[in-house]
Amino acid sequence: MKLFCTQCGKQLADGARFCTFCGAMVAAQPSAPPAPHSPRAAGQKRRTRPGVLAACAIAFVVVAAAAAIPLASAAIKRANYEEAVSLMEGGQYEGAMAAFAALGSYEDAATLYESCENSLAYDRAAALMSAGSYEEAAEAFAALSGYEDAAARAEECLQAKSYVEATTLLAAEDYAKAYELFRPLGSYKDALLLAKDCQNALGYQEATAAMAAGDYSLAQELLEGLADQRVKDSEALLTLCRNIQGYAKAEEALAEGKFYTAFKLFRDLGDYEDAAGRADLCEQEYPDTGTLYRNENFKGSAVTLKIKTPKDDPRPTFLKIYTPQGELVASVFIRGGASPSIKLPANTYQIRSSYGELWFGPEEMFGDENATYQTLILEGSENYAFKSGYIYTLTLRDAVDGNAGTRNEDRGRF
Repeated sequence: MKLFCTQCGKQLADGARFCTFCGAMVAAQPSAPPAPHSPRAAGQKRRTRPGVLAACAIAFVVVAAAAAIPLASAAIKRANYEEAVSLMEGGQYEGAMAAFAALGSYEDAATLYESCENSLAYDRAAALMSAGSYEEAAEAFAALSGYEDAAARAEECLQAKSYVEATTLLAAEDYAKAYELFRPLGSYKDALLLAKDCQNALGYQEATAAMAAGDYSLAQELLEGLADQRVKDSEALLTLCRNIQGYAKAEEALAEGKFYTAFKLFRDLGDYEDAAGRADLCEQEYPDTGTLYRNENFKGSAVTLKIKTPKDDPRPTFLKIYTPQGELVASVFIRGGASPSIKLPANTYQIRSSYGELWFGPEEMFGDENATYQTLILEGSENYAFKSGYIYTLTLRDAVDGNAGTRNEDRGRF
């Protein structure tokens, strides 16, 4: 007997449990009709006619098939759902999306469809980022805001874009623009280090420009920080700036008669140009023994002051005579071993004595090296009254019968 699927109406194969066309479950098929028997024995019940049995079997099949339809449909959807999940887990998002779309509202198919859609978009954004299309990738990640780390990846793409642009500018030596891009990147890759390199390069450019313009003071200020970091030849340029400025200051001091100041500046320049020879020019010849300066307000000669220096000491002596109020009355230069006399008006005076080897003129005297500056103490006081008509003898240092005590002074107070 032929049977047909109650779901799709197609003929079923013999013994089939499921329809090969629509997959619906098939109810049990009735067995073949029994073979004819001999007349029944007396007393047996009358057997139902074959037509009635066939009708009953068909009715049973219809009922069973109707009951099996929902079960078959659920099994198919479950199988399709599991296949879609398998595709999703394998990264085959497009296939999974098609499968989930076919499932409609089945379980969480709609949610998983959206998840596949986001994953697919995320992978495409990541591919753009790997290809260096940072701006497009940033936009793609930004569209996925809230999905996994998409927001952070969008920011990373923008940083990568700025970094690439900055390194390109750095290679082109456009340090100002490169710095403006590197600075906001903070700790991204080596942006901090490269930003510092840009700053150093800008400082170097500014310093060399200042040198070219003759502003060595500004150039020195800029190069001092760079030399510590060993930027290019900044250390050598810094030394050059210092030498140029030192030489100019030395020449200025020399022109002003500040021979010791000039001497020190030239000497500190070492072998720079002709600094050593210029330092030698700063040393002055000893003046002759006698008065180098006399205040016009103190012209009197009522007092005679004899000054004795050690005979065996070749170092010259320079004497300054002041009023107690600090007004300079006279200055006297005495070559080693000489003993001059000077005339002064009667008054109270303070006498200061200095001696040394190199002479740099009345203003800076013997300089600060191998030189001594003292205030003389006469009879216990630095202020001594010289009376009219008297002759006074002042014996200095280790001269025989020296009669003057001393208090050492700084050259600046002399």
